[in-house]
Amino acid sequence: MEEWIQRIAIYIVLVTVLRSLISRPQYQQYFRFVSGLILILLLITPVVGVLGDDSRLYEILNRHLYQLDLEDIKSSLQLAEGQRKELIREEYRRSISIQVTDLAEQRGLSVQEVQVTLGAEEEVTGLEIHMASQQQSPSKAELREFRSLLQQYYQLGEESVVIWI
Repeated sequence: MEEWIQRIAIYIVLVTVLRSLISRPQYQQYFRFVSGLILILLLITPVVGVLGDDSRLYEILNRHLYQLDLEDIKSSLQLAEGQRKELIREEYRRSISIQVTDLAEQRGLSVQEVQVTLGAEEEVTGLEIHMASQQQSPSKAELREFRSLLQQYYQLGEESVVIWI
């Protein structure tokens, strides 16, 4: 306890001498701030000693910081995993769209846009096809045949494939 009081007394004397040596007002405010922080640390030292061993306090603090870092990493991983899944779903939609366009072109049909609906298990649950404008529109029979092919190919129900002209 005596040592603590001596440290504070020496600190006050040093701060007083140094404060009188600083002539510019803008430096004085920084000096007061830093010296205030040091004084707070000097005053807290015995309280930390009463709470227990310093290493135990640092251990508790480090454990808490570790938990915070771990939670942050977990949330970052969950976000990255969600983004990865969405990228995979988008790539899958794009690949199915290309397949549908290729199947249409093999039958002489021109496709402008394909919208693919995926289910929870990444299965195709619906197709919406917008045909491109042509000089000669495809016949209803050609469209029915193409629609039937898509229903069989992707194992979809009748209402799951919609073709817009």
